[in-house]
Amino acid sequence: MVIKTVCFRCRQKLTAPAYVEKITCGQCGEVNPIIKKPSPATSLEQGKISPPLIGKPIEKLKKLLLGNTQRLSDSSGSSSLAPSKLCALDNSGNQLPAKKRAVLCGVSYKKWKYKLKGTINDVMNMKTLLTQTYGFLERNILVSRFNWFILVLTLIDSKSFFGLIPNLIDPTNQSDSNALALTTKKQYLIQPTEEESDTGLIPTKANIENCLKWLVNGCQKGDSLVFYYSGHGLRQPDFNQDERDGFDETICPVDFLREGMIVDNDIYATIVKPLSEGVTLHAIVDACHSGTILDLEHVYERDKRAWVDNSPPSGVRKKTSGGIAYSISACEDNQVAVDTSALNSKTMNGAMTYVLIDVVRGNPNITYGDLFDQIETRIEDANQQGCFGGSRILRKLFGPNLNQKPLLSASEEFPVYERKFKL
Repeated sequence: MVIKTVCFRCRQKLTAPAYVEKITCGQCGEVNPIIKKPSPATSLEQGKISPPLIGKPIEKLKKLLLGNTQRLSDSSGSSSLAPSKLCALDNSGNQLPAKKRAVLCGVSYKKWKYKLKGTINDVMNMKTLLTQTYGFLERNILVSRFNWFILVLTLIDSKSFFGLIPNLIDPTNQSDSNALALTTKKQYLIQPTEEESDTGLIPTKANIENCLKWLVNGCQKGDSLVFYYSGHGLRQPDFNQDERDGFDETICPVDFLREGMIVDNDIYATIVKPLSEGVTLHAIVDACHSGTILDLEHVYERDKRAWVDNSPPSGVRKKTSGGIAYSISACEDNQVAVDTSALNSKTMNGAMTYVLIDVVRGNPNITYGDLFDQIETRIEDANQQGCFGGSRILRKLFGPNLNQKPLLSASEEFPVYERKFKL
């Protein structure tokens, strides 16, 4: 029996016999301890912070989100719901371009000491924003038959997840989006189970990477793409000299201890670099250390009301292939993000996600500049008033880094107080 892991320094994949406790990386010489199984008491030294939750049992959450809907079946559909199997087809079986696509990923790390309680709420709220505020079900965005769908990745724990995947949407459907599009021609509803046999939608490293590839696959002029992530974020030393602060930013899949984190360099290469002319990508990342998670070359500093250069010191250019990418991050690279019930007493949410959605719903025509002004002001007000759970303890641990400031970056400079925020 062998154990698979990754080098903590260079991220080289390693294999070792099950009985060893350490393994030396043949590429960089780093001695890596073997972590055989995550312990429920394992903690993240840095990560998205979540104070204790007094919430509803998971069964009530399921009922709230899914209502009394019965499991829908489709006799002619695919037997697999894995992301790689989902595509929009015309009558001849050819893949059609999607005008709007979204990958929404939430990881709760339920078995961890520092588990997150708001990520599932974040994902469902973001899905509602996309479908209701931005009219993803309106006929004017359906340019051809069966050409739009949302892929939702959610996690309750490593073996229990749920998601709603409206696939192959009927363009003649004009039902209220609040009904979860139950009258669409074909739809799959995944019910959560304790021992889920379909592992294709669990947010593992491999599954998230596959979904990111799907997101940009075949994108064409006029397409609008959204990547949303709510979960833990970390930093690691940069060995490629492409980070001005010397650290790569990462997101943490549910299996990151075994398979490794997803690094900003890889996210850039997968969903930013391929963007062709006329394609727009929005990445909204509610995680610690998420500031420059897309490695975009232009960062907007709100205090200076100016764009600053974030291009790699190595001289490598990190651009799109003609499209434009926006990154909205919960905090700067050296800061932590809060998972809290302070902003909504009924449920736990990521602070940035909750405020962003609330502001946009109140003003759908808001500009990027005004949006960030309101997000930062509301988060700072809550922080100053001590509304974030455990703030006294957290301030002792993180000091000024607890002052969460959302960050806007883009593949090109633009007038932030003139251009409207639109997904």
